[in-house]
Amino acid sequence: MKNKGLLFKILACAFACISLFTYFLPILASSEFFGSSYKITAAKIFGMDELEELVGYASSGINYITLIKVILVILIILNIVSAISVWWPKVKMQCLAGVLNGFIQTGLWGFFLVYVWIVKNNSEYGLEFVHVGVGTYLFIICGLGLIIFNVLLIMQQESPAAEETSIGRLIGLTGEYAGAKIPIGKEPVVIGRDQHCSNIILQNNQVSRQHCSIVYDANRKLYIVRDFSSNGTFLENGTRLNPNQVNELPAGTQFRVGTNKFMLQ
Repeated sequence: MKNKGLLFKILACAFACISLFTYFLPILASSEFFGSSYKITAAKIFGMDELEELVGYASSGINYITLIKVILVILIILNIVSAISVWWPKVKMQCLAGVLNGFIQTGLWGFFLVYVWIVKNNSEYGLEFVHVGVGTYLFIICGLGLIIFNVLLIMQQESPAAEETSIGRLIGLTGEYAGAKIPIGKEPVVIGRDQHCSNIILQNNQVSRQHCSIVYDANRKLYIVRDFSSNGTFLENGTRLNPNQVNELPAGTQFRVGTNKFMLQ
């Protein structure tokens, strides 16, 4: 789970960083500082001519180059937030910001793509190929990537809570493990004296090499204890568990192994 979470974070961050890098180029392309040759090259790559025309129609007399810059700066800020926020300790709300950013980015550039392919092709010359620029497709892909991997991160954040309910706890009350909280799942946890075949090792002559095993049944909220010992495993009231048989015990049960007391939480 941790490895998957790290992978999702890296991919979400990568899509945001690719978008971030790519968004700088149209801004630079609209700057005369880099000269006309650079501007023409960037226009071919990112479809700046079509973008300037579309924003020019929508701006109603406003300086559309400035408007493009404002829009791109906003998108750059959103991608900076998306790239950084996935690394914050509690990422659920921050990932929602990444999902929102992905929808905005995909919607904006998807609309631009529709404009170029449908509106501009609806001419007296009929349908023709109109250059959009690889950047437009890259923005859409990155936007979808932001949505997918931020949603996966949110789902991965919620899964530990569900996983937590499927794990029980063995609490040490006295002896060597007093105060310890040991997770108990579907795999047997063995209490015994032999370190080669036991998970919880007790150095006590009354404890067998492989004394007993404990499994947690999450569906029924019960613990299954099997006693393999010669000296016995005893409940708090002194009752001995049935040896070599399934003993189903509810949470809150206390039992003794040798001189060590435990509680099933």
